[in-house]
Amino acid sequence: MTDVPARTGRPPRVLTDEERERLAAMSARGLRRKDCAVLLGMDPSTLRRILGEDERAARAFDYGRALLLEEILSPLIAKAKAGEIVPSLFLLKSVYGFREGSELEGDEQRPFVQIVLPGALSEEEYLRTVTVGVRAPAELAERADNE
Repeated sequence: MTDVPARTGRPPRVLTDEERERLAAMSARGLRRKDCAVLLGMDPSTLRRILGEDERAARAFDYGRALLLEEILSPLIAKAKAGEIVPSLFLLKSVYGFREGSELEGDEQRPFVQIVLPGALSEEEYLRTVTVGVRAPAELAERADNE
């Protein structure tokens, strides 16, 4: 049996406390992981590995994201509480998972709508329709009266 040689090469990259603080700040400003990696001087795959292995680094990134979310949601919530409809609808749908067309509760009734489309035209009918062109409203009314 042969001995496996010791691993050679660079030691794995880790983040310093200062870099974790920078990561949290960049994340709070809305930077993507890829952009944070570039600003930290590493390849995005390296930062992805670090975030998967270093719980403190992952918490720093998540903390920054939570700060950003708070900053963005606070004005929306204030407007919704003030009675503005659009922020209220946005919050209900995106944050709280409400959606249009979901099941109605109790004895509520949905309106029944049926849309009937005409069948395909034959080539002759299509050509007749295209050559006739669009008629003026007065011409259409006159034609309807004569029929």
